[in-house]
Parts: sequence; structure tokens; C-alpha cells
Amino acid sequence: MKSLPFLLVALSWTVILATDDAPHAAFFDSMENHYKQEIVECGDNVAYMSKASIVAWKEHMTEVAQTPEYLALLKEYRKIVGSSTTVLPCKVIAWNEQRRQLQAKKEEVLTKELLLHEDYENALRERDSLPKSVYDPLGIPFGISKRSFILLFKEKCPKPFVDMGYHIYITDMTWGDYNYLTAFYFDRKTDRLIRYEIESNAVVADNLNKTTRVDGENITRCLIRDFGPPSKTFRIGFFDIKSNTLTPLSMWDADGFSVYVGLSMSKYRYYAKAVICKTNDQSTP
Repeated sequence: MKSLPFLLVALSWTVILATDDAPHAAFFDSMENHYKQEIVECGDNVAYMSKASIVAWKEHMTEVAQTPEYLALLKEYRKIVGSSTTVLPCKVIAWNEQRRQLQAKKEEVLTKELLLHEDYENALRERDSLPKSVYDPLGIPFGISKRSFILLFKEKCPKPFVDMGYHIYITDMTWGDYNYLTAFYFDRKTDRLIRYEIESNAVVADNLNKTTRVDGENITRCLIRDFGPPSKTFRIGFFDIKSNTLTPLSMWDADGFSVYVGLSMSKYRYYAKAVICKTNDQSTP
């Protein structure tokens, strides 16, 4: 039910709108300015509101302020905020909406954390169920799903990666004392890890000997640390390096795997690369 004082004000204002009583008009102009200030404080635009619209807005706020739901909310507001001063209903409603949104975000984060925890537990179980080898990147076995790989990989290597769909890459993953671009490839059908590659920066021919060959030797040493010495090594001449073909520098005899380091070029820029993959994977330089 509308309060009697407000009804009288609204009724009187309606009469004033239809007459030309200057003293009363001045009084209600003052009230209009007061209501406009309330509207502005509530974040609404009063620029194009008529007197009738202002009265309707105030009437609505008065009705809201008298509802049991609002009175209960106001009591909770005063208890939590610790304010006993007069407060506009819109302020209390806005406070409650902000609180609701914050709580929703907290619940969303909590849900994601719970899901992530569950996914991580599933990733651990998947990892433990797969055969292990010394060639597994960071101890994460070949054949693991992409989702599980990412969860386990981020735990061991917090550096940001780029997801390209069937492969992800890190621009500066640390291998021993060096940082190289590293890419992990997943089967397009099964979405499971099948290969990873370690690649140096590409340089012009003038830097082949002092940069690319050194990178090839550094990458080889990194793999020797994890895999043992290579089964075969090769000397690579300048003209042995072909465009988009990885000319072997070091190779490992690995049952079920293809492991080698080589040199290649693309658009007259030279680079070193290691490829470690399951033997049923068709790798490319």
C-alpha cells in the first residue's frame, strides 16, 4: 500500500501541473529537484524525464521500500555494512546485486577448481596407466590425451604455451642450459601425444657455423643427458642441408621410437631440430 504522505504529495503535484499556483509551484519545484537528485544517485538519467515520470519513479521506489522482502534486505544491509543512516532503496538493491554477482563468481571459481582437481586426478590415473619410456617428455608418456598432457605439463613447466589445435608449442622451453622452441603434436583422430620437436631459431647462411651447428650440438647434448649416447652421428656439409628436409646429425636406435637431431633450412634460413616420435608417426621437419 502506498504511504498517505506520498499520495498527498503526488496528488498535490498533479494538481499543480494543471494550474498556475506560483507559491505551490516553487515548493514542488524544490521537491522535484530533491527527487531528481535521488534519481541521479541511483544512476538513472533525469535529463529527459517529465514531472509525471519523476513522480512515477518516486512512487515505485516508495512501493519497493515498503515490501517485506526489501525491509528484510535493508535489515541485512545495515547489519553487514554497519550503517544506520537513511539509504535509498536503489542503493540497497544495487548492493545486493553486487553481492549476488560476487558470490556467483566465487561459486564459478570454486566449481572450476573442483573440476580441475577432478581432471588432474584423471590425468594422473591416465599417466600411470600408460607404458613409460626414457623418451617421454618431462615424464609424461606418449599416448596420453591432450587435455591430460596440458594439465600435467603446466605443473612441470609453467611457461605459457600456444594452442594450435593438433599441436601446442612453447617459444622458449628450457632444455639443459638452453631455451628452444618446443612443439608437442597430437594425433588428429585420437587427440593423443605422438611426437615432440625441439627447434632452434632460424638464421641466415652466414651464421650457420657459429649458431645453427652449435645449436645442433647443444640439443644433442640435452638428449644424451636423457637418452644416453646416440647410435649414429654424421658430419653434415653445407650442401648436405636441404630445404624442408631434416638432414641427420645424430640418431638413436630406440625400439618403438624414432629419435634424431638434424639440420635443415627454409627460405634460406638455417635451423637445428630434434624429433622424438612414435615409429608409427609420420614426422616432418
